[in-house]
Amino acid sequence: MAIAAAEIVDAFGRRYLSLLAAYNIAVKTGDAKGAPPDPAAFTAQRDALVQAARTAFGQALGPAVLGRLDDHVQREKRYMNRASAGPVDRSAATQDARLRPAAYFQGKGGGSCGSWMNPGYDTYASQSTDGTYLYTSVLLDGTTSGTCPPGCECSGVTHQPYVYNSLHGTGGWLVGSSVPWNGYISTENDQSIPLTDGTEYQFTSESEVECSASGLLYSAELPLRFLAVFAEYGYPANGYQDVGQTRFCNEMPACTNPPPYACGEKGWTDIEIAGIPCAPLIKAYFVAVRLSETDPWDCTVGPSDPAGAPGHCD
Repeated sequence: MAIAAAEIVDAFGRRYLSLLAAYNIAVKTGDAKGAPPDPAAFTAQRDALVQAARTAFGQALGPAVLGRLDDHVQREKRYMNRASAGPVDRSAATQDARLRPAAYFQGKGGGSCGSWMNPGYDTYASQSTDGTYLYTSVLLDGTTSGTCPPGCECSGVTHQPYVYNSLHGTGGWLVGSSVPWNGYISTENDQSIPLTDGTEYQFTSESEVECSASGLLYSAELPLRFLAVFAEYGYPANGYQDVGQTRFCNEMPACTNPPPYACGEKGWTDIEIAGIPCAPLIKAYFVAVRLSETDPWDCTVGPSDPAGAPGHCD
């Protein structure tokens, strides 16, 4: 099941990148001829690709696992930020070294050519673990729409993405490939660090899009996150449920220390392969998130390993 899911993700990634590259080539060629491609057609192809991947996941994982995956995605969305699609407030960003005066982008008649652009970008951030490393990802995704006014000579104008991912001091700014002003940007900055159970890490994420003609076009700063990975020991209780090729093992804490625990105190579900008995004892890794050091942890169960004996729960 894990192999099938990995193959689906890999195929989706390759097809999406191919679709993205083909669209940006069409944009560059079309702009030079004064006939850019219809972005709605690209959006329809992208959505069809996503739906095909969802259908493949449903066939490989079964509806129950797919439902749980969707629940996980919805939980993650609570920590994703969709920044305003409007332009940057230049009055508040005059000290930015890359910000150029609006007058820089002028048409043949001397009028400004920058105000017609409509940036539509989203910035997402997420975190995960394999029990050994903590991973963070920041994605800048979207495009700019609008109709270039006559005389503005927009065919040579490009947009440059910048994505910031700092995980406990590791990482920084990633400069993505520039695209035509109406090309599609999908730039991701991934970071990872070795983790220690129960240690708190800070995760900072930002993004920007700079127009080669008018300067800083889009900027988003997501809320600071505090992350931790907590290890909890568990044993199967209250049976299990087999759904297709998947077995859901109901786990309860098996800790050598008394509660409270950071995660898993009320139990959780471990996902195994149908037909294989639930492990008598496991060590599960929870990814925990909070937006301030005084907030309670919001935990999502991650991978698990068989354990030989109960241990200390974080």
